[in-house]
Amino acid sequence: MKFTYDSYINMINMLKKHNYTICNYDNYKQYDKCAILRHDVDESLDYAYKLARLEYEININSTYYIFISSDLYNIFSKKSNRIIKEIESMGHKIGLHFDEVKYQINNEEELKKYVKKEASIMSTELNIDINSVSMHRPSKWVFEGDIKIEGLINSYSKEFIQEFKYVSDSRLNWRENITEIISSNDYKRLHILTHAFGYKDLELNPKDIYLQFLRDKKEEIYEVLDENTKKLDEFINKDDFLRS
Repeated sequence: MKFTYDSYINMINMLKKHNYTICNYDNYKQYDKCAILRHDVDESLDYAYKLARLEYEININSTYYIFISSDLYNIFSKKSNRIIKEIESMGHKIGLHFDEVKYQINNEEELKKYVKKEASIMSTELNIDINSVSMHRPSKWVFEGDIKIEGLINSYSKEFIQEFKYVSDSRLNWRENITEIISSNDYKRLHILTHAFGYKDLELNPKDIYLQFLRDKKEEIYEVLDENTKKLDEFINKDDFLRS
């Protein structure tokens, strides 16, 4: 499957053709044959918004997992706050993307403590009910631990990894052929993880995907600085900066 918006839409259409109901972590038990769509927002809320808008236009909903703290975006900024709320207003779910390496976590109880803390902060800041968590690059014991967290659904719990067919496009690579999995009809339940970062209007190789992201961030940084610096263009011309 290509990393383009058209290919993503084709995947959704294939799911519908093979009678999969698009569901979420709350309501999947209502359906005999279903697919959970999950997006881990590792790099960019802008890219997440674009995919969320596309899904909204084709009348499907999914779950977007967002970091509470990231070196690439800040949910407490006015812009990020607005984007997240707009994604949620389209009918999508917002969940916590949790990075365990931020903390010195030695056991399951400590993991639960920090997950619940971050979920509470996110819920308060965004005024959105946060009831699920996705682990970012989980360690082996977290991935295999079937960890239950009070008040939160763990997307890596046993039921979503072992009782569903789990497939991911991590590192811009589908480890299994998602279209063959869907068309095979071998699985009643699918758990599909995608990363909005990788999807474009036209197919690009991984190097160009990352280069485009870096260029976009460069322009974003200039615009933020321009908003907070009087007459920035007297020091640095935007076009010159972007060409540098």
